[in-house]
Amino acid sequence: MRKTKMALAVAGALALAACGGGGHSPTTPAGSTTIFSTVLLDQQFAATILDAKLVVDGVVVAESASTVAASVTILAGQGSLSSGHHTLSVVIAAQTVSPSAYTALAPDISIFDASGTRIKDIKLTDRSATLATGQSIDYAFDS
Repeated sequence: MRKTKMALAVAGALALAACGGGGHSPTTPAGSTTIFSTVLLDQQFAATILDAKLVVDGVVVAESASTVAASVTILAGQGSLSSGHHTLSVVIAAQTVSPSAYTALAPDISIFDASGTRIKDIKLTDRSATLATGQSIDYAFDS
């Protein structure tokens, strides 16, 4: 049952990422588009997530906020990304129980050129942490 829920969450994230998501651009080089996506889940599948954010270089590229708590949330958004060193953070902005244990499932960063051809795909690893409200799971990566 747990693997089935995780597989459904990942499938949903990939579907949203393929649609383009929403959000703001952390940087603005000409011509390319970057899709950022991940799934955040409560390790006990308890409904604790009220608001989660995907932040790239200090800019929110996706947010999942609700008045109803969830055990899994999909974060997907798009923007632009220049070459160089970057930081991606999965932030728990509001939760029903603080702290709670979460896992960010392998964030994906897909970079497309102006014609829509995928030119680079960056796969990060699953990471888990016990987070209080306002804390994050952080990744450093180069593009």
